[in-house]
Amino acid sequence: GVVEDQPPPLSVPAPLQPAVPLALDYHQRNVWTGWELRWHIEADGQGWLDLSEGQHMQYADPSSPVPWTVYIAEGRHQFDIGADGYADIRTALEPYISGPQREADCDGMSDQPLVTLTWANPARAISGQTNTDLGCQEFAMRAGTAERTILSAFVESRSGE
Repeated sequence: GVVEDQPPPLSVPAPLQPAVPLALDYHQRNVWTGWELRWHIEADGQGWLDLSEGQHMQYADPSSPVPWTVYIAEGRHQFDIGADGYADIRTALEPYISGPQREADCDGMSDQPLVTLTWANPARAISGQTNTDLGCQEFAMRAGTAERTILSAFVESRSGE
């Protein structure tokens, strides 16, 4: 008889464990004007956005043919973007939380806004922090994605007005 070589059966990898839920805090400060933007978000998508001064903020992706902006007044504003919104922010910032960019040096520009990103899960004794500036293009792009995701909550809340 003929014996045919059969490839070994494909092994099915174990499913990936979901990311540990983390509360994320972002603080951005303009070095020239002192203007500050802060936000905080929990894994369920609830959080707050705080501005030191009211601003028109860009809601649409920069590649959009028509820039869409939303005005956010000075002060703290609650938002809820749900677990999907949180997942979008977490995905955007993950390289700086637990990925390869966490310890990477960036030759940012010293006149760009300074940023501190912190994360924590006290129940699991997890916490960390990344300090950078928006002169680091990779980080600036990812921070912009997070900001636009948050701003979507404000645009949606005003669509019924």
